[in-house]
Amino acid sequence: MALTTVFSPRKPAEPWTLAATVGPDVPVISISDQPGITSTGTGDFVKSTVLGPYTLSGIPAGSVGYAAKEAGIYVDGTFLLDVTGGLVTTPQNTSVYAVVAGGVVTSLTLTVGTNKLFGKVHYSKDLVRVAGKLPVQIGANL
Repeated sequence: MALTTVFSPRKPAEPWTLAATVGPDVPVISISDQPGITSTGTGDFVKSTVLGPYTLSGIPAGSVGYAAKEAGIYVDGTFLLDVTGGLVTTPQNTSVYAVVAGGVVTSLTLTVGTNKLFGKVHYSKDLVRVAGKLPVQIGANL
């Protein structure tokens, strides 16, 4: 998920142990249903890069000092995230839910169903609205 910070987090990232290896800027949910955004990849996160006709894979890209499946997590702030059903007309303060499978957030949606509350839509004054991407606020202000 592409991520843009709309309003910077007010707290430093917290260390969490996650259910899976993930990269930076990924929505996650704790075992107690607290939403967060990874500030770094987990300690065991690797990436690939293409150099001409070659692909180099297995390049360590996790955060230094974190073990496998551990990452720094932002627990408050507003982030521009991909949200299924998100329209340019989605109202301010609309609830955003996480679709979770095996402890991993697979997508964000506006549909409640059995999904877990992740955050609320929080537009800033000058934000350019784009269909499918919404500024989602997480943290204590919900």
